[in-house]
Amino acid sequence: MRGREHMHWLNDFDRHIHAAFEEAAQRIRQFPAPLNKEGMEYLTGFDIRLQSGIHNYICYLLPFWLERMSRPHLQPDMHEHVLQTARQIATANIMGMLHYFIQDDLMDASSTAAEDHGAALMQSLRRLLPLSELLYAEYTGILSRIAGHRPEYWLYRRQYTHDWARSVYHEQHPGHFLDNIPLITGRASPLRLSAVVMLLEAGLPARLPGILQQLDLALLLLQMNDDAADWPEDLQLHNYNCLLSLIHHEAHPAVPIAPGAFYILDEQMIRHYIYDKNILRYYASLAHAQRAARPDDPEDSIDLLQFCDDLVQQLDQLADTIEASRNLLLQQGSLFYYVNNPNLL
Repeated sequence: MRGREHMHWLNDFDRHIHAAFEEAAQRIRQFPAPLNKEGMEYLTGFDIRLQSGIHNYICYLLPFWLERMSRPHLQPDMHEHVLQTARQIATANIMGMLHYFIQDDLMDASSTAAEDHGAALMQSLRRLLPLSELLYAEYTGILSRIAGHRPEYWLYRRQYTHDWARSVYHEQHPGHFLDNIPLITGRASPLRLSAVVMLLEAGLPARLPGILQQLDLALLLLQMNDDAADWPEDLQLHNYNCLLSLIHHEAHPAVPIAPGAFYILDEQMIRHYIYDKNILRYYASLAHAQRAARPDDPEDSIDLLQFCDDLVQQLDQLADTIEASRNLLLQQGSLFYYVNNPNLL
């Protein structure tokens, strides 16, 4: 992504994010031993206050983006209340993020359980199931305390739970990834619930349809970026992957695709499409088309849109890097390097 000095969607909210992570840490410390210790160790792997680890920005930034979007429409005496609500929702999202990462890791480990390291990993992750349940209780408890008195909250919660379950169950859906966007973004459906709670509490329910469309765009672009980086692992674990599905579609456009069929692609063919044909340029163009199909609206969250634009730019930069490296090596007569070097991407 662009340099941090340009990332207003991140840098403007540092102190609020840090406060949300500290609140999450305080809640985890109150879990029964030894789950409190294991919970703190797990949180460390995602804590934005640390340089290392996984930084799932949208998860804990979304409430603050929506709070900033809402501010001009609020009465002055509501400003502090809505800001505090954003902090609570960000804390809830951190707890929910940890819960769903444990669930995802368990599902991934189950696919390699036949291997020694897979079985060992799954056994280790099983120990985190009680922690996952405690985290989920905190996540749902916070959101329910904020919006549980609103009937529509429970309707949205039920719908998004169904969407998540459907997406996970049909993870091996066949076909071109753009034909399956609801299933691809469905695993992030719990994040939609936090947007609902935030806008209901800010008294802006009319903004929900537009913001949810904008959020779905961000979730798709995030998945496209993740899949461009994770395709070797997804190929091995038989996880659905947008880039792999696109390569399969390009390699076999007239062949009906059965569930999981794109995994018959061997690694050499995938690298051929990435390094020789630079399919990432086409992949990035599809991201541009998705962004263009969601035109800006004056009522949009500027932060969320900038985040989407940075995700598209990140795919452009990846395609640029592959193209520049390919051209350089072509000049050196080293095309074979592309097909066989596993470290370029």
